[in-house]
Amino acid sequence: MALEGGVTPAFARVFAALQVARPASVDEFRWYQAINDGGVFLDTWGRTAEQLGWSASDIIGPQFTPTALAWALQGAQVIGLTATSARISDGRMFVRTLEGRQR
Repeated sequence: MALEGGVTPAFARVFAALQVARPASVDEFRWYQAINDGGVFLDTWGRTAEQLGWSASDIIGPQFTPTALAWALQGAQVIGLTATSARISDGRMFVRTLEGRQR
């Protein structure tokens, strides 16, 4: 269940939906990776992300989209978070706009 492990209610419904239905355009490995990466992020940073104004679409997206953080992580972890960006453990910076799109 998405609420177990610390996923906040603000993100639980979309995270649960990601776990149930693999987007047709995504292979199984990539889907599992996004589920894992999204879960780790939400457990660690979910409350902070919510307070900073991140939306479920910013983190997971309504479907496969490289503009959503969980799909961009690709096995790396977030090590710093602001209202507009996430610093990733592999040295990348994920930047979101107020519209929720990566720049």
